[in-house]
Amino acid sequence: MRSVFSFPSFFSCNTSQAVRSAAVLALVVLSGFLAGCMSAGQGESRRSWPPVALGLQEQNFARALARYSEGLMLENSLGRDSEDVLSKFADASTYDPESHRLLSRVAVIALQQGKPGVAISTLEDSCRANPDDPQARVDLADVYHFSGHPAEAERNYRIAMRRKPVAPPLYLKLGAALLQQKKDGEALKVLEEGAGTPETLPGILAFCFNHGREFIDTKQVERSVPLFRFMASHAPIERARFYCLVGELYVELGQMDGARENFEKAIEQEQTFPEAFVQLADVQFDISNDGLDAGRTLAMGLERFPDSAAILFAMAYLHHVQGRHDEAIPLLARVRDAVGKTGDGKLSAGFYLLYGSVCERTGRIEEAEKIFLEGIAAYPDAHQMLNYLAYMWAEKNLHIDEALGYVWKALQLEPENGAYIDTLGWIYFRQGKLNEALEQIEKADRLMPDDPTIKEHLGDIHHARGDTAHAVEFWKASFAIDPGNAAVRGKLETQGIDVKCIPRKEPAAEAPNAGG
Repeated sequence: MRSVFSFPSFFSCNTSQAVRSAAVLALVVLSGFLAGCMSAGQGESRRSWPPVALGLQEQNFARALARYSEGLMLENSLGRDSEDVLSKFADASTYDPESHRLLSRVAVIALQQGKPGVAISTLEDSCRANPDDPQARVDLADVYHFSGHPAEAERNYRIAMRRKPVAPPLYLKLGAALLQQKKDGEALKVLEEGAGTPETLPGILAFCFNHGREFIDTKQVERSVPLFRFMASHAPIERARFYCLVGELYVELGQMDGARENFEKAIEQEQTFPEAFVQLADVQFDISNDGLDAGRTLAMGLERFPDSAAILFAMAYLHHVQGRHDEAIPLLARVRDAVGKTGDGKLSAGFYLLYGSVCERTGRIEEAEKIFLEGIAAYPDAHQMLNYLAYMWAEKNLHIDEALGYVWKALQLEPENGAYIDTLGWIYFRQGKLNEALEQIEKADRLMPDDPTIKEHLGDIHHARGDTAHAVEFWKASFAIDPGNAAVRGKLETQGIDVKCIPRKEPAAEAPNAGG
């Protein structure tokens, strides 16, 4: 039998007006119609009307409405946490067991009271009474999902989806239930089906983005990758950026071939952007370490974006790590010009550090000093620049007092940096404070035991103290790590050492903050 209990929309609210309306209607039904009209006993001149008898269906409607009204009033006064509220609505549902709207209200209140079992059994009853109502099935699936039963949620969502047309949110609900069970492949198939509907696609893309970020936040990076790749395939305007995001995730996973593949896809897009070329070049250099592929990629990027500061800077850095410092300088000058033209950017601390260092390495000491001072003015806490300038001055035996102030500030920011401690010791050496110099550089050696510059400095200090044997020992250690250092070779040969007999030692990775 079809339910006669169909609430107008205002019945679902909790306002006092709704409560009064429901109560009045229940009063009319129960007292007026069930009691019948007045009998003729009130006077012989009045005509007697026969009582009106309601059928069972109407009586049940009245009883359900009355209890529903009582539930509304209790909810308004006691709140949904009251057991009496749940009892009244449940009682109402016994008189109209086919009304999904009423049963779903019972389920919601039960769920809010921490009784998922009651909510589930209530909605199971509704689904049996309304087998063709997809909303009843969706509500049941929602409760299963909320209660931590994703498999049952999936089963009921799939039943609901057999109804056509499918409501757009169903794709997302089923997708979430599948992801909760780690059925990522099945979830993507469901999302792919939903993506074919224009009105559904934006919600699906947002769903993928949110769950992808959640996977990243919970250290499930590998699970986030297919979601972002899905977005790349369905969002043409932002496709390049999503391919780059996937590439970054592969880098984090240590899967460099996968990273390269996605960065390559990013630069192939019509609506790509300069940073995609930089990211691809970085991965290519990491894979091959010869810089050839990276150089070609950056050159391709410059053809497409000739004024891109990001690509110009990346190419300058590539030249720097390849030892082609002269070629880096004009590129960095172009970076400065490009940023100045746009007026909407600021040169980074990394720019000043690279520009100053390549100038120093090509013998342009005054220009390097000017760039470092400009960078420190813009970034007073840039400890790498503070150390670099201090060490450069110490090497040239210039501005020693100022150099000491700069390295002290760098050490305040990074007190255990071996390169900075070495700089401090070398400044003491320049000041003739040999004991203080030896103390600091021995500390630096403990922190960076395979640094050839620190070994050389220890040899120089021991030599200055008249301890030639120890000096030779440390110069040998330096030469074993860096046999290309002509200065150390000369010091050893002066002491009669045949450098060909010194065994070679593979150096550790160069510290990024190393002085000199």
